[in-house]
Formats: sequence, C-alpha cells, structure tokens
Amino acid sequence: MSFIEDWVNPINDPENQMEKLTPSGIQDSVRVGRHLLSRYPDLVPTTKKIYTDKKDRTKDSAKAFVRAFPQDNVEIVEISTEDEFHAQIPHKSCDKFTKAAGDAEFGNYTELYTKAIVARLQPYSPVKLGMSDIVGMIQLCGYESAITGGVSLFCDMFTDYEILQYEYSMDVKYQYM
Repeated sequence: MSFIEDWVNPINDPENQMEKLTPSGIQDSVRVGRHLLSRYPDLVPTTKKIYTDKKDRTKDSAKAFVRAFPQDNVEIVEISTEDEFHAQIPHKSCDKFTKAAGDAEFGNYTELYTKAIVARLQPYSPVKLGMSDIVGMIQLCGYESAITGGVSLFCDMFTDYEILQYEYSMDVKYQYM
C-alpha cells in the first residue's frame, strides 16, 4: 500500500469523467464489432440500426462498434422512456424499478468476503479499513486501469480470487435489481 502516498487520482472530474467512454472502451467496442463481423459475415452487413440509451458513453460505444461494419449507413437510435414499448426500452422507464433492491444481499456477501482482505491489509494501512474501503479500492483497480490504459497499482493489492468475489457481489446485487 506504500504507493498510495504518492498516488494521484486519475478521476479529477468525476461528474464528467465517470460518464465518458474511455480510450480502452472505444478499442473494446471496435474489437467486439470486428468479432461479430468475423462470426456473422452475412448478418452484420444487413444491420440497419443500433439502439442505445441517452448516455453519451453508450452512444460513443455504438459509434465505435459500427466502425468495424462494412456498411456506412447504420443508424444509431436513442431509445427514450417516452417511446412506446420496445424490447430495449431503458429500465428506468419502469416506475417500480429501484437500485436499492439487492443492497442487503450485496452487503451481506461483501461483508463476508472483505473480512479476510481487511485482516490481510490492515497492518499496512495507517487508517482503519472497512468493507467499503475494500470495495472502493477494488473499483479503483478497474476504473484507473480503464482510464489510464495501464494496470492500476490497486489491482496488485488483491488476488484474482478476491476480485472475483467482488464481481460476484455485484452479480448478486444486479440479480435482485
């Protein structure tokens, strides 16, 4: 954890940065488009529309995705909550949708898997660590890596198994959402 002393947070404008597509996100979108074209060479050239939500990063992902397509006339269509029913309509259009669903299950599982991590890292930390600190550092592993295009030093603090535990805790939350 000694790197934290000199660490500079790459998220210096969270309001804007967290909603932007990263350079590696653009590359990944193009790569997925190429993969689909290689797997479905007869189907992809017939694609006429790609549906997105209103977020700029989603639209930017779609634009990068279709760069790999041979046709130039793919329309990027934003689906709004005001539209008539559509299979891809955003989940927020459902009045009963809540992000709170799954919080308890997420918390219960996260409390279980972070105990061992806190015990392992606490001797190296000048502050008392808790469950949310571990979750935040694992998230920084991913966010910083995506933003900078290199592997964050936060990633080195955790084993692959511990990161998979975090991923599973998010799967639990989303399953209940």
